[in-house]
Amino acid sequence: MADLNSFDVLRIEDAGGHRQMLYFGTQRDENIQNDHDGFPPGPPEGVFDADHPSDRLTEIPKQFTLEQSFPNPFNPTTTIRYQLPVDSKVSLKIYSTLGQTVQVLEDGFKTAGFEAVVWEAGALPSGVYFYKLEAVSVSDRAHRFTQVRKALLLR
Repeated sequence: MADLNSFDVLRIEDAGGHRQMLYFGTQRDENIQNDHDGFPPGPPEGVFDADHPSDRLTEIPKQFTLEQSFPNPFNPTTTIRYQLPVDSKVSLKIYSTLGQTVQVLEDGFKTAGFEAVVWEAGALPSGVYFYKLEAVSVSDRAHRFTQVRKALLLR
């Protein structure tokens, strides 16, 4: 029978000094009363500090998401939040109702994670605007995301 109480830790450090710890194995504990049949659930997904592996630094989202700006309606600033499950080339642009590009908020590489961008619209007239997020995975160009949402600027 396989050893049900084995546990190994692998510590990796790259040339830049970035460290990561990987945990392997199983550990059965009869005192755990849950749906895992005596085995503790696996570690949560995310990035962890190698010196303090129990401290989660960031979670990695499971899918691309563009959230509704808040506040909305707004005057003169609003925050636009989005999520990237993978490192991506990102474009976040503001458009008028005529489809004209009004402002470019993001245009470049972003690592996987949660992002928040403050849109300063103080120089624009009141009205309806659209913001569009386009993201393309840097590791798999077929993994793409595009979404448009509406924001209302009131003076």
